[in-house]
Amino acid sequence: MEGNAIADLGGGRFETVDFTRRYSPLDQYAMGLRAAQEVPTFFYVDGADDFRPNRPYKFSSSPEAGVSFTGVRRNVRIEDVVAAMGAREPDAGRASHSIRLAFVLVSDRGAPATEARTAAVARIRKRFERFFRDATGGRGTADTSLP
Repeated sequence: MEGNAIADLGGGRFETVDFTRRYSPLDQYAMGLRAAQEVPTFFYVDGADDFRPNRPYKFSSSPEAGVSFTGVRRNVRIEDVVAAMGAREPDAGRASHSIRLAFVLVSDRGAPATEARTAAVARIRKRFERFFRDATGGRGTADTSLP
């Protein structure tokens, strides 16, 4: 999910316009939340170069809006993904649309878990449920409760 929304400015120039705050249609397809026919054509930029501001960028760089660069737009259709990877199984009609996960606070003897740290993890845990619902466009839910 992490990344940038990229605008095609034409002429082989692109710009990052926003941070990604949701799961893309392709992400949702991979998670079983969206049918293949619901995934629009998307693109990546091949041979990215001439970054502005002029500083080194890597694939692992943190998302940042306002970065322009050159490259070649490569469109990808969901049919291309399915041809390369196979169809998603189970498909969106049969896949679970709810995930269950736990948040764990790990500490050591030198820095035991405090009430403040435990409360912070609890806040993050509850926020994640809302985030996940919103980030999937309401297609998925997350249950972080513990039995």
